[in-house]
Amino acid sequence: MLGGAHLGGTRPGLTTIAMDDLIDVVTQNVSVDHLTEELSALSAIHRPPATPDFRAAAEHCLERLAAMGVEAELLSYPADGETQYWTLRMPEEWRLRVGRLEQLLPNGGRRTLCDARQAPLSIAERSAATPPGGITTELVDFDAHPDMPLAGKLVLTSGDMRRARERAVEGREAAGIVWYDETAQPGELQYLQWWWVGDERRCPGFVVSAEEGRRLRDALSRAPVPVWAEVDAEFRRGSVDVVTALLPGTTPEEVLLVAHLDHPCPGANDNASGCVVALEAMRLVAELVRGGHLARPQRGVRVLLTQEIIGTIPAVASGVADRVRTALCLDMVGWRREEEPGLSVVRSAEAAGPYANQLAARVARYLEQRGGPPISMQPFSSGSDHYVLCDATVGIPCPLLMRWPDPAWHTSRDVPETLSEDSLRAAAVFTACYALAAANADARAVGTPSTLPKPGPSTPGAADRAPRWQAIYVRQFRGPVMLRHLQPHMSAAERKLFARMVRYPAEEGQDRHRGIDELITVLNWTDGERTAAESLALAEAELQRRLDTEAVLGLLDLLARHGYLAKTPPGGRDT
Repeated sequence: MLGGAHLGGTRPGLTTIAMDDLIDVVTQNVSVDHLTEELSALSAIHRPPATPDFRAAAEHCLERLAAMGVEAELLSYPADGETQYWTLRMPEEWRLRVGRLEQLLPNGGRRTLCDARQAPLSIAERSAATPPGGITTELVDFDAHPDMPLAGKLVLTSGDMRRARERAVEGREAAGIVWYDETAQPGELQYLQWWWVGDERRCPGFVVSAEEGRRLRDALSRAPVPVWAEVDAEFRRGSVDVVTALLPGTTPEEVLLVAHLDHPCPGANDNASGCVVALEAMRLVAELVRGGHLARPQRGVRVLLTQEIIGTIPAVASGVADRVRTALCLDMVGWRREEEPGLSVVRSAEAAGPYANQLAARVARYLEQRGGPPISMQPFSSGSDHYVLCDATVGIPCPLLMRWPDPAWHTSRDVPETLSEDSLRAAAVFTACYALAAANADARAVGTPSTLPKPGPSTPGAADRAPRWQAIYVRQFRGPVMLRHLQPHMSAAERKLFARMVRYPAEEGQDRHRGIDELITVLNWTDGERTAAESLALAEAELQRRLDTEAVLGLLDLLARHGYLAKTPPGGRDT
């Protein structure tokens, strides 16, 4: 039985299990067969968020946990378009029965362009229904002829599909969108979602391959292209379901492994991979403790197989993580067979405390020293469920283990056969070692406050932000702010600022959420005592870059105007 030795070569108190021995026992017991079998099984299940289809994947995971001897439960939260958790208004449940698009040929025949039964990604998620029995209409090349009459017609575009919807459907009563990605590989379909947030004009969306889109565009250059479209779908009151299970420790405290289970079929790397790694880590911990190879850890190990953001926020707001001291998020943890090995750890928000980042870096270093793949440490960014947990008002340190970029992300090419077995093995070993080390860590280490330097006059960029940046903002909400719910209430100027942050900066290769990450990080340091300049300086130190200061300040003021922040101007009263 392992126990008693400290993490070799590092300061005492980090863990009561020797890391070398822990890696050995985990590596010897990890099952690649379990990982690959589960990956194939989950990838075969169509599991879009806030749908009845998701429940098949949830039930599968409940069965797998039961087979391990782990008690699990299904938690359900309202999906009604009304219930609110923190700043998240829950979506309605969406049920799709039929989704088809056909070209009507001159000879009376029909050519299938989209069929949700054969290709789930060919219908945009959360598409609105057509009239019963479908519609017969014309296709319009919106990119080539944006000024043509559009009422009642489907528009073909390879541009920004959301902007096309706003201009064509919202503004000119088009019946729906047919979209393709001009840069996609042959036969590839891209994942398209509509997330309705207000009283928008809802519509169906269809996705075709690049070669199909070019063929349709060529046909439209010569003659009208009649089409028939049918979407039988409804928005209704339902539920957002998540799966959770706990392996108890010797104390009430817990470590959490979180992975989002939702995604249209196939979604192998995104994110069946994270879920199967979480399940394998739970199996490893259960069997190693049950078999006497490891002592029962101090903290229990909990898994949360969730729906990205919309399942995690209600679960955490309802108390699922009340006893969690640290966590690890797993999202897209595989690399493709043709790619060089390697994983990344996206650092937890520093405002939640540094322990989890320190532990993740140490586990990564130990694995690399023992012949594992390179695992790089990356600055904090959002984009998965970790940023819910490590929000400063929640306070659970939570790094993200992932492989990014992924050439098959959000495409029909994200299939299990293309993922490396070595990547799943490496991710499972990292996850189990992280969970067990965190489960046995000294309480003083887990609770260590942030070690970022206190901002002062010498902090680069701080001095030139006075006096505007001397205002103090106080958060009036818990958890991450859901900016999309604010969009219907924004002025034209506010929407322009929001678009600037979502798409900033425009250089190729930059994360399009970079600007939002900057706002999130500044908000994490906004504690009602620091000035905006101090919060900004801490955010720049954490993200290791200069921020778009004017845009961040503009969004802070936007949030204050809408009641999300209280603002005390320099020498003034609260506003």
